[in-house]
Amino acid sequence: INNPPLGLNNPYSETGNPYPFRAPATAEEAQNYQWVLPMETRQWDPDFRNAIVQQWNFNLQQQVAGSYVITAAYVGSKGNHLYMTNEGNPGIFGRPGNLNQRRPLYPTFGPITNMSSQGNSTYHALQLTLNKRLTHGFTILTNYTFGKLLDDASGDGDTPANPWNIAAEKGHSDFDITHRFVASYIWQLPALRSQHPFVRHVLGGWETNGIVTLESGQWLTVSS
Repeated sequence: INNPPLGLNNPYSETGNPYPFRAPATAEEAQNYQWVLPMETRQWDPDFRNAIVQQWNFNLQQQVAGSYVITAAYVGSKGNHLYMTNEGNPGIFGRPGNLNQRRPLYPTFGPITNMSSQGNSTYHALQLTLNKRLTHGFTILTNYTFGKLLDDASGDGDTPANPWNIAAEKGHSDFDITHRFVASYIWQLPALRSQHPFVRHVLGGWETNGIVTLESGQWLTVSS
C-alpha cells in the first residue's frame, strides 16, 4: 500500500485489512475483489540465459642481463548476458503526477522489476612485469597494470535510468582500477660464515621480504 491517506494509524482505511488473505474462488469474486493497487511485481525475463565470458591474451618475454626477465602482455576479456535488473514500467519524464502516476500501466501496476541477462562488459589491459631471479641472495618481482573495465551494470541491483536504452549506461565499472603496481622482494642477508660462531648464529642467515601495492587512478592504496 503506497502512501495510505490516513497514515500508519489506519493503513487499511480504503482497502480493508487484507489478512488473512483468501484468494477469489469464482469469477464473480475475482471481479469484485478489491486489489491493492498499484501492484508491485518482480519477474524473471523469459529470455534469461547463462552468462558468457571470453578471455584472450598476448605476451612477449625477454631475458636481459643474465637474471632479469621482462614481460609485456595485452590481456582482454568480454562478458555478455550478465545479470542485471530493469524497470518494465518506468515513470515517464514530463508527465504530471508522482512517480507511480507517471507510469504507463498506472493505476494497475507500480514498479515492474525485470531480472534479465542483458548486461555486458569489456576489459583491456597492458601488463608489464620485471622479474629478477634469485641470485646473490636477492630476488624481486614487479608488475604494473594499466587497464580499463567498462560495463552497463556493475551490481546485481543496478537499474538503467532509461530502460529502453541500456547502451547509454556503458561506462567505467565500479570495479575499474586504472593503475595497479605491485612489487615484492626477498633478500637473504649474509650468512657471516667467517665470523665468530656466536655472531654467525645470532646475526647471520636472516631473510627479509616485503610487498608494496599501489592502485587506482589516484594511487591511494599502499600496503606493505
